[in-house]
Order: sequence, then C-alpha cells, then structure tokens
Amino acid sequence: MRAARCVQFVGLDDVGIVDLETSIAGLVLTNQTLPRPVGCPSCGVLDCLKNRAPVRFFDLPCSGRPTTTVWLKPRFTCTGDDCEQKTFTGDDCEQKTFTERDDRIAPSRSSPTARAGRFVTHQVGAHARSVSEVAEDLGCNWHTVNNAVVAWGEALLEADTERIGSVEALGLDEVAFAKLGERRKLSFATTIADTKRGQLFDVVEGRGGAEQKEWIEAKSEDWRAGVKWATLNLSAAFRSVFTATLPDATLVADPFHVVKHANSKLDECRRRV
Repeated sequence: MRAARCVQFVGLDDVGIVDLETSIAGLVLTNQTLPRPVGCPSCGVLDCLKNRAPVRFFDLPCSGRPTTTVWLKPRFTCTGDDCEQKTFTGDDCEQKTFTERDDRIAPSRSSPTARAGRFVTHQVGAHARSVSEVAEDLGCNWHTVNNAVVAWGEALLEADTERIGSVEALGLDEVAFAKLGERRKLSFATTIADTKRGQLFDVVEGRGGAEQKEWIEAKSEDWRAGVKWATLNLSAAFRSVFTATLPDATLVADPFHVVKHANSKLDECRRRV
C-alpha cells in the first residue's frame, strides 16, 4: 500500500520509487527513472551508464509536511569512437559524460520539481499570494520560490501571444520600484497598461524612454496603428516615446499629475505674493 501511494504521488509510469523517509520535519522521497536505452546527444551512439548522482528538489507538501524529492539522476559516458563529446590531451582520450534530462521531473537548473514550479506560479499569479507565504508552506526560502515564479511566469507570457490583443488607449507611468546598493539608491520602473480596460501589460526597467520605446516598437504596425490615445504623466521622456512610436495617437495627461502641477504652481504664487 505504501509503495502504491508513492507511485501515485510521483505520477509517472517510468519513474520508480527507491526510498521514502518520513519525520516530523518533513518527507524525503527518492526516485529514479527506470533503465532505458539512451543515445549520446552528439553522435547518437548508445551510451554506458556511469553512475547516478542525487539531485535534491523541493516538492509539493504531503499531509501538511514539507517534501523534498531526490532524483538519482543518471550520468552516462559516450562510447562512440568518433564522437565530438570526446577531447584529446596529448595521446590520451578523455571521455565526456552527460546527465539525463527529464523536464517532467524538473527542468534543467531548477530548484523545484516541475509540478512544484507550476504550483507556486499559479499561487502567486492567479491567487495573489505573497512569495513569502508560499515559501513558508513549501518549507523553502523566498529566493527559491521567486526564481521559480519568474522562470515559469516568463515562459507563460511568451507562450500567450494573444494576451494583449488590440489596444485603443496605451499608458506609461513611472513607479519607484526598489532601493538598491549600499547607498539604497532609488530605482525606477515603468508600467505599461491599457488605460481604457485597466489591464497591466508589463513592467520595464527605467524611466528614460529607451526601454519603453523598444517595447512599443516590438509590436506590429497594425497594432500600433490601432492605438488612438496615449496617456502619460507629463514626462518629457514618455512624450518623446509616444511621438516617435505612435505619431497618430492623441497625447493625454493623467488627471493626477495635472492637478498636482496646478497645485504646485498655486503654492509658488502664494509664497511669492
């Protein structure tokens, strides 16, 4: 029964369970892919299994306890005589090794398993949970979860080519993003949004205009021609971006900065008088 539950937890027919350690601190599940013929990625010759290196990943919690998955990752040695994977040092031939890759278990250079990466991205993106909260549930640190959200989230955005669609009113607005370095220098970013529908498209670095101009120019001519209104916060840099990329769009200053500018001028007049 215990082995059957472990197989269901992994959910892959060609992945076998090697060991399961349970404690109050959490679970450690060790698995490995079943033996199968593997060809060299360079020459295609069937390779020889050298060893299995344990690689640890954080996984979804089980029964309310943090879970770690250990994948005994196979390392192979190429046996082809003319393989480019081999290098020569003097008269000696050094055989190159490579490890198996299985994105169903975990992508390359990933800390979470594939299903844990999808889970944390969905929790942060769809349910608006904080990275710290999700990291606490999975028993890992903030950076591990955040890196997974960035990696999986960027892949989802690139795959969703119809995410933006046509836009009539495009807006740029600067935002104080973070304080960086020893001197805690304030770093700015720019939000790009559909101001008619209230939909945020992207957040790009800086507020000088180069990154924003590049973002708009990456869109098709038909898409840019459909933008009738361009909203901005009285920034000269943003105005030059819209003038260069959307020359037919009508520039509109957002009410907040218009009122702020009027109030500042009124204060100057009061102090002078």
